[in-house]
Amino acid sequence: TKLILLDSLLQETCNLCIAMVYRDYDQVLEEIGECGLWQTSLFILLCIPAALSSMSIFIFEFAASTPAHRCVQPSSNSNLLHTLNSSSVLINPWDDELNMYSSCSQPRPLVQTGKEEDDATSTLPCSAWLFDKSIFSSTAVEDFSMVCQNSWMKSTAQTANMAGMLVGSLLCGLLSDKVGRKPTLMLSLAPLLLGGCLPLSFPSNPDFYLLLVIARFISGFGAVGAFIMSLCLSLEYVGASYRVLLGILIQVPFTIGGLLVGFVSWAGVRDWKLLMFSLSIPNLFILSYWCILPESPRWLLVENDEEEYEKVIKVAAKINRRPLTSKASSPLLSSPCKFREAEKTSVLDILRSGKLLRRSVVMIFNWMVVFLCYFGITMTSSSFSEDMYLNYTLVFLVDLPSQLFCLLCLEKFGRKTLFGGSQLLAGVTFLAAAAVMLVEQQWIEVVLTLIGKFGVASSLAVMFVYTAELFPTSMRNTAVGTCSLFARIGGMLAPQVVSLGSLGFRSLPLIFMGVLCLIGGLLILTLLPETLGKPLPDTIKDALDLEKPQRRNTAEQKLIEDNA
Repeated sequence: TKLILLDSLLQETCNLCIAMVYRDYDQVLEEIGECGLWQTSLFILLCIPAALSSMSIFIFEFAASTPAHRCVQPSSNSNLLHTLNSSSVLINPWDDELNMYSSCSQPRPLVQTGKEEDDATSTLPCSAWLFDKSIFSSTAVEDFSMVCQNSWMKSTAQTANMAGMLVGSLLCGLLSDKVGRKPTLMLSLAPLLLGGCLPLSFPSNPDFYLLLVIARFISGFGAVGAFIMSLCLSLEYVGASYRVLLGILIQVPFTIGGLLVGFVSWAGVRDWKLLMFSLSIPNLFILSYWCILPESPRWLLVENDEEEYEKVIKVAAKINRRPLTSKASSPLLSSPCKFREAEKTSVLDILRSGKLLRRSVVMIFNWMVVFLCYFGITMTSSSFSEDMYLNYTLVFLVDLPSQLFCLLCLEKFGRKTLFGGSQLLAGVTFLAAAAVMLVEQQWIEVVLTLIGKFGVASSLAVMFVYTAELFPTSMRNTAVGTCSLFARIGGMLAPQVVSLGSLGFRSLPLIFMGVLCLIGGLLILTLLPETLGKPLPDTIKDALDLEKPQRRNTAEQKLIEDNA
């Protein structure tokens, strides 16, 4: 009887074990392939929404480009005005500080001054402008009068886009855990489509400016959701040994998407509404992914959706041409179980541990700085030279060699050295570019700024991997999510920092960004541990042990500990 009872208990224990183990998808991938044709094909498909999210973010660089402009009499017949050479209606006074005609003020009428001698020096703010149409047939800046005393409107619209990204990063993360990665990706495409098409539905005048801000917010919400889900699915399809590679490679289509915005505009789409529409409508076709893209097998395992899980990995095994065993096909069939009690942690554990708190503060600061500088430099690229398309292209092309550089050097020099060194490189070159700007050596300024952008792009490629490796499993998602939240705040601040250049000191944004990058780099190199070659920490103790020197001979160390 005792033997029967013992056998029954063992059977129940085994059944419980079977229901809970073999949830390591990486073990399944050992049989069907960590990164075969199936994963590669899906990654290529996910590159398209990643590129579309980039288009949505950077399209405003051309849709809201600021053309040359001068004051014009509000009563003038605007239908007769085609170029800035129509001097008969231009009423600008000369600006001695800028050594050019003012584009933001007009002479005060004689009847208001009462003195004829004051007529040449007394001015009023402009209320109407004539815009140069030699490059763009129309821009949002022109239609909504976002110049001079209204220049804040442009930076506010850009900030609204970043605010949408902040909200989207929070909600899309929660939604993907509840309903899945694939539905969240599909839902993110709808705001991308709506935000780009909405400007076609309202008149182009300052009274409808709020609708423009709402459209940019909606676009930002969809953009971050589409990119995060593309990244998440790309990483969850493959094995652990390929995650760093794909985590960097997914940034390549993001860069290409930004380049495509400039190419489409340069190719002839010079109307801002048509540009936004033409680059947003492809999201409609990506909705077909619902029938093509599988759900993340890792998420299916967590949700105990055995039937869908088996369908996904059977298709994966077939495409990868790898034999599939019954053990691999079902999450409820497993080898003997081995339990490890999960460590319960909270945010308070970070506050209690000085080392984890220090890491959190340093990483939060650097995430903010990287996003601020990445978007800030892109926004300032129009000032490099007279050819805005060349400027914009150069700024984005720098991203590609930076991503290749990280792929080649990440496993050789380590995360800490690469991240901290990239931040220092960006800081030094931004400050050097600001100094050169004072002596008006334009091409040297451009080269130094591009080198700085190289450093920022390298930091962006490294920091996702490095942050995940600094914190234990139980709080890893919380740490990365918190850093991502503050990164969006940095992105929201970018338009405001760029606007500092209009205060009369053009190099102020570069100085501001350069100082922040230097501080961030020094904090990384002096306060954070290296994670290269060390196991991913599962517990708080494991994470704290990253501070210790790496053990070269673990067998010898164990012998010493046993004899101690």
